[in-house]
Amino acid sequence: WTDFVARWPVLAAGEALPSFRALVLENVRANKKLLREGLPLLFEYDTAADSIATYCHSIKPVEHVRWLDVLPELVASGHLDRDWVLTNCLLALRRDFRRPLLTWYKELFSALQPTLAERQARQPELVELLAHPLPLVVNFALEQLKELWAQVEFQPDSLLLYAENLVTRPDLKTGLKTLFAGLDKLLKNNPTQAAPVARLYAAALAHPDAGVQERAAKGLTNLLGAKKPLLDADATDR
Repeated sequence: WTDFVARWPVLAAGEALPSFRALVLENVRANKKLLREGLPLLFEYDTAADSIATYCHSIKPVEHVRWLDVLPELVASGHLDRDWVLTNCLLALRRDFRRPLLTWYKELFSALQPTLAERQARQPELVELLAHPLPLVVNFALEQLKELWAQVEFQPDSLLLYAENLVTRPDLKTGLKTLFAGLDKLLKNNPTQAAPVARLYAAALAHPDAGVQERAAKGLTNLLGAKKPLLDADATDR
């Protein structure tokens, strides 16, 4: 960052000084090799991207600039492809990385504020995250999926299969409440899915947490007590 500091004495008197963040962004945007070859490596390896920050005490006020500050700006200016970054955040979350780095990918994805359409386009990648052993990844995926359940384009089959392994996981509580809310939405829009949904609610009754049990029992009761029967006799007897 020496070249940044060297610019300060030659700035015209009274000229508005750029922030240190602006200088960092200017330098990164001008580095084509870094943009093309370096930054993609942040999504492939277990780096310290979650904790690295740069600063300069010669420029006041002192700013600590993180990759989490820089990357969304590069996306906004078109120096990084938005679709590529969104997708690779999700692909990186599959990897066996440190928890702080996985949290960093979550935060970067959220910082880009993906639209409903962008999340819908990445439903397969989000659903595959439901197989992750860490609750922080599973909960994130369920949170990103929760607005998709009521969409016409939503494809529930693969998600319902993954959900079979979620409803009895003792390390999942908040995420299961999000899942149950999604199942309720699914039934309203697609009653033909009543049988697999009922099986999920029934399986969740074995969860060790009383709150999860109560929520599952409520969902099952509502399904079985619907004014228009959603299950045939064979499904009810199982």
